[in-house]
Amino acid sequence: GAFSDCIRLTEADFSACEIDRFSDQMFYNCVQLACVHLPESLREIGAEAFYNCRQLLHTKLPDGVKKIGSYAFGNCISLKRLELPCADVKVKDHAISGCQNITFETIQNIPDGRKEFCGFVFSAITEKEIAFLTTYATQSYVRVPDSVMQIGKKAFYMQRCLTQIQIPSSVKVIGNEAFKACNSLTAVDMNLNVISVIGKSAFEGCVSLERFKGQLRLKQIEDRAFKGCIALKKLIIAAPLDKIGEMAFTNCLNLRIYMTGRGLLSDTIGINAFLNCERMAFPINLNYLYQRKIPSNQLKLY
Repeated sequence: GAFSDCIRLTEADFSACEIDRFSDQMFYNCVQLACVHLPESLREIGAEAFYNCRQLLHTKLPDGVKKIGSYAFGNCISLKRLELPCADVKVKDHAISGCQNITFETIQNIPDGRKEFCGFVFSAITEKEIAFLTTYATQSYVRVPDSVMQIGKKAFYMQRCLTQIQIPSSVKVIGNEAFKACNSLTAVDMNLNVISVIGKSAFEGCVSLERFKGQLRLKQIEDRAFKGCIALKKLIIAAPLDKIGEMAFTNCLNLRIYMTGRGLLSDTIGINAFLNCERMAFPINLNYLYQRKIPSNQLKLY
């Protein structure tokens, strides 16, 4: 970033400038920066633009801002007020992570529920949800609020302090790379979740993940969803499964999948879906293949 690590910078005034985007890490680690005057032409704030600006107290975003990047205000521990331009602004994951003085009352124009905000889709956003968003990235044990409907892209990406997470039955989608490279994560506790999709690379590289507690009512497992989960031993799926993506379970050396529903109701399994799964025993519903007039020896591995 243009001003990253300018540790003696205390104020910046861009009010007279024609700038439509603050670049990624523009003021990264400007630990003494307390005041920034933003240009009215601003449309986007990049990822980590103000990360670790520990003295920043208040930010009023121009009306034209439509996107706030990942970790944009992360670890701004003194930030007490954030004025969003409108409820339609797109706020990416971890945008206010570590902002311990931010509350529901001090954020203006918080989006209504059922819109993605800071990497999650909530049914409603209250003080409890804001408290969760500002603190969860530093916790080893995380209990996801019951209001969460979707865990979005990179919501916990590379959160290395995370060891255990409890996901409520309200969650219907786990997004792409949601837990990718959480290499200290050992356990995921879930109720009987009706999840439609586990996204691409959702748990890829979670090398310490041993336990996936609960039964999944799942329709799709996308590409590389559990790739490299070398410690994972058991996955229970309690519903007909429509799709298994490419490399979905590659290098899951110890994994066995148990189906309490009707097995795999599909004729497609992605290429290398079970590569190097030395202990894998996966049930395919042969009756379904018969009804579809698909010979078992012509199961598509594409």
